[in-house]
Amino acid sequence: MSKALELIVAGYVKVRDRPALTSLLAHRRKVLAELQAVSGINPENAVRAIQAELALIEAGLEQLKPPPGSMPDNEWGWIDPLNDGGHACCTRSRAGAVIRAPFRASSHADRHGRAR
Repeated sequence: MSKALELIVAGYVKVRDRPALTSLLAHRRKVLAELQAVSGINPENAVRAIQAELALIEAGLEQLKPPPGSMPDNEWGWIDPLNDGGHACCTRSRAGAVIRAPFRASSHADRHGRAR
């Protein structure tokens, strides 16, 4: 397995970028499926390398799972239930930075009990 991929996964875990890890995992799975469909050559070494990369990415995603008993996770990462209802449009990162995710104004108003 490449050191580069280890560093990429570690970086995504550090910034809690679940969508990037999920995309990377989907790409590697696609590459693995294509390698396994190849005929005329022996892709055994490449298949083993991709399988090791998949295990690394899955371990990174596992690190992003919320602790047992906490609020469910969303695609942006950790949810702070004490901040603005804990929904994705108004969350705080673990470092305390406010995260404003894209949202529909009507759903945002509904969540905050404001008129549309």
